[in-house]
Amino acid sequence: MKYPNILSFLLCFTSLSSTYSAAYAKYLRRDVPKQLSRNLDTMATIECVVSEIDGFFPPDDGHQEETIYGCTSDDDSTFFFNGDPLSLLGESFISGETVLFVSLDAFTDGLIDVEKASIPGKSSVTLMDDSTARRRLTKTGMKRVLVVRVESSDGSVAPSQSEAKMANDVFYDENNLARRFDECSNGKLQFGPASGNGVITVKTDIDLTNSTWRECGDIAMGGAESIDRDHTLIVCPDEVDFGGAAAWGTVPGTKSWYRSKYASFPMTQMHEVGHNLGHSHSGKGGSTYADPTCNMGNKGSWTDSGSRFCFNAAKTFVNGWYSEYDHTMNPSIEQFDGKLYGINAVRDGTIPKDGKVTLKLEGENGEFPLYLMFQPKAGANSDIPQYGNKVVITEQENERRSKSSWKAALGRGYSFTFQWGSGISEIKVCQINLNDSSADVVIGKSGEVFCDFLDDELPLCQDAPGKFQWVQYKMKTCKFVASKANKRCSRPQAAEACPATCAEHLYSPCQPYDRNSSFNLQKVKRTCDDAVSLGFCSMNKVRSFCPVACGVF
Repeated sequence: MKYPNILSFLLCFTSLSSTYSAAYAKYLRRDVPKQLSRNLDTMATIECVVSEIDGFFPPDDGHQEETIYGCTSDDDSTFFFNGDPLSLLGESFISGETVLFVSLDAFTDGLIDVEKASIPGKSSVTLMDDSTARRRLTKTGMKRVLVVRVESSDGSVAPSQSEAKMANDVFYDENNLARRFDECSNGKLQFGPASGNGVITVKTDIDLTNSTWRECGDIAMGGAESIDRDHTLIVCPDEVDFGGAAAWGTVPGTKSWYRSKYASFPMTQMHEVGHNLGHSHSGKGGSTYADPTCNMGNKGSWTDSGSRFCFNAAKTFVNGWYSEYDHTMNPSIEQFDGKLYGINAVRDGTIPKDGKVTLKLEGENGEFPLYLMFQPKAGANSDIPQYGNKVVITEQENERRSKSSWKAALGRGYSFTFQWGSGISEIKVCQINLNDSSADVVIGKSGEVFCDFLDDELPLCQDAPGKFQWVQYKMKTCKFVASKANKRCSRPQAAEACPATCAEHLYSPCQPYDRNSSFNLQKVKRTCDDAVSLGFCSMNKVRSFCPVACGVF
């Protein structure tokens, strides 16, 4: 029998037996979570799935990472722990796959008391079967989202966003959770409102200024019991204690918590729902969040308008959105000589049937797999913070719930060598063609990897058509860089976004080219010839797409 909320179960429990009620009624009110007070079965045991809950911190905060653990029941009630849950769960613990059966009298002050639960007979632990675990991580289809605002009864302590504003920021404006996942998945993963516009408000008499994000979440879930959904985004007032984090999310799971200040940012939404899909963080050089090519880092724009970019090669491969264009190989015994295409080529329909989007390199001697993809600054990745128009290499130990790490980003003519098996293997990028969003890549044993191109060929280049992150919270265009190119091109972010503008200043000559297909300009599809004839060359987007026609270079 399924109840609206297991957390509401316990007060009803007192009516099941007068003897049991007399012994436990006072205890349950004191020691079991408030949300457990409404809905109980005859069983005196809670069944829940234990997951990591990861905090997400702004880039200037200084935090590297913080993880706590929660146990979520079938009705989406989440219980937290007093003590180290890993000592209870054992070495076989797998986030999102470990099932805990815990006695109701193992709760203390609303938390699962690890010491009490460790007493023989008070709890048991098992792992769900692999097929069930994989079903819980489905990353395709239409997902129903409910956004729950929590505010005080008189409205004096509330998120800054209204219901209409949150609906716009999650589902309807130019850049949000729904649009980002639609673009990044090529339409294979959709997010839509669970009911109405997808946003409700739950009011409470509890003092939110002295509440934690977990308590705010309990309030939200108590007011959202009757609405069916796949994901719940809980938005709390800024006065609620988030432990310094912008947001928290279960890994994997269906629930995420947001401080109002950050709740409208596409970066935060993508990151936390990415956790729900089973992804851990992506770093660089030992820093947890430093991967600037993936939403599981924290290098995108921390603004309401946000950045248009997706996930690194490892996360993209695991998501399975481009599985028909995946390729797996062992570079110590086989070679790859072909093209990698950006995900925009799939959406545009220009990728050939035998084209590849992601490569996975796996060995036989315990090597951590490497993943490759070409990430042109176009389409869903047009605002990638760094390493756009390059082949990016990422390392990730396991496909599920494993941190990834940026290893290299290769432009035309560059190589990456690495120990593989008993020898050295090599990845070399021979050519990059932004016209068809492709990169020619050769992979094999070091010393056996060669490119068929002339040394005097200049690589093609084109500036970013939109804004890029200049400094934290500031976005600029290549037109801005061009006005003081000698000085501004020395910044890596400018050189990355504006290769044509900065070519001569960085001693990296390249060949600017005009886009050969039409593009949106003032809500009309136009070619470079159209844009020039209409006098639009002063616009940054036009000077970027049509540098030759506009006489910029």
